[in-house]
Amino acid sequence: MTAFSCKPIADSPNQRAFVEEPHPLYRSPVLSWRPLNSLVLGWLDQVHALIHPAKYCGKPDTYWGPCVGIRGEMTSILRSPQALQLTLALIKPDAVAHPLILEAVHQQILSNKFLIVRMRELQWKREDCRRFYREHEGRFFYQRLVEFMASGPIRAYILAHKDAIQLWRTLMGPTRVFRARHMAPDSIRGSLGLTDTRNTTHGSDSAVSASREIAAFFPDFSEQRWYEEEEPQLRRGPVRYSPEEGIHCAAETGGPKPA
Repeated sequence: MTAFSCKPIADSPNQRAFVEEPHPLYRSPVLSWRPLNSLVLGWLDQVHALIHPAKYCGKPDTYWGPCVGIRGEMTSILRSPQALQLTLALIKPDAVAHPLILEAVHQQILSNKFLIVRMRELQWKREDCRRFYREHEGRFFYQRLVEFMASGPIRAYILAHKDAIQLWRTLMGPTRVFRARHMAPDSIRGSLGLTDTRNTTHGSDSAVSASREIAAFFPDFSEQRWYEEEEPQLRRGPVRYSPEEGIHCAAETGGPKPA
């Protein structure tokens, strides 16, 4: 059999077609992800031009409108399945106030093979706390949680791992400390948590939450740029850890790029 690849024969705002031509390197039919990516996004071009003709600026793949968001979602969907996943991790004021506990949690992160992408310590304002926990507004613990999280410094991390969200939540243990002590006594909350509010750590519960929470604590961090520039280097390695900065970086770069 002759191998084929996709070749564009038209590239106008409202039309994009492809033909098959022999591929010199393979003997079986080949369709790489790049032509498929272009084909899907080309279809989005046509749909968006029909729905929002006034927002289509006349150049392929260029818009004055919300299709940029749609294209961003599609790019995310087509991300390599081997890509590292990001999550937000917080160390709460009860742990940051005790240097030995703070260092113990940090070492747990390192020993479980997380890559620390970014790290910062900050004092949270009450307004920021209320905004972050607004989904809990009206519940009995809401005000207590807000006051506690604004009571002292916290440490925020962006962590990367193949399964960062679930691994970090497993390492933390159940939210309720009494459950953590019985169900996961070796977890962070099971061994260090005091109450359901003073339970040492926080972690994102989904990819959507992780993106939103990372943006809240690291407003200058570009997730898209990180996946384009830093993630491939960290995934392939070699990686080095900087004790001074408390983060990992690709060995050949010497540090994270400006987000």
